[in-house]
Amino acid sequence: MILADLFFNGSQGSQWQTIAALAVVAIAFGWLVLRGFAKTKSGAGCGGGACSAVSKDVKKLQAHVKAQQPTLVRRACLALRQMIP
Repeated sequence: MILADLFFNGSQGSQWQTIAALAVVAIAFGWLVLRGFAKTKSGAGCGGGACSAVSKDVKKLQAHVKAQQPTLVRRACLALRQMIP
């Protein structure tokens, strides 16, 4: 009950809410910044498409699927239009 009184009663309660909210925002911001720096350090790996672990066959299939995507999207749109009365 004492903790609830601190957070929800009077001006001191609003001060604690402000401090708690700022702490949560600061932690989230720090986590996002660290995550961003971690991604830039490891950017030359498989995420950039320069991964040697992916075989040539897989890269060929990925290129084929990427080339077919507009056709697949167009087909899906046509199918949706036919379903709508």
